[in-house]
Amino acid sequence: MLIKGQEVNNIKLGNTLSSDQLVAEKFDYMLSNPPFGVDWKKISGEINDEHTQKGFDGRFGAGLPRVSDGSLLFLMHLISKMRPIVSNERGDEQATASSSGQNNTNSNQAAVSVLS
Repeated sequence: MLIKGQEVNNIKLGNTLSSDQLVAEKFDYMLSNPPFGVDWKKISGEINDEHTQKGFDGRFGAGLPRVSDGSLLFLMHLISKMRPIVSNERGDEQATASSSGQNNTNSNQAAVSVLS
């Protein structure tokens, strides 16, 4: 990020899932490396509180994945950070978010697409 000229103040230290430090921010593009094979058991209190207290006004209103599925929880966080889709001059709209990870025993997959 720094090499590309981004502001140092945009880099936040901490756990993105338990402490959203960019609460009011929305983005056109996001590139990330979700935490494949990582559970969210240690931060389940914060996550459950946000889900219960904020519902769809928070990041996890649609429900919570299994505690063992940190990558799906992270994908939900990313989806909540997407700017609303606005038609361009041709009337095209597109949004895609996908996550695919594999560990020794199973495969977790999730995808969200909005096309028109």
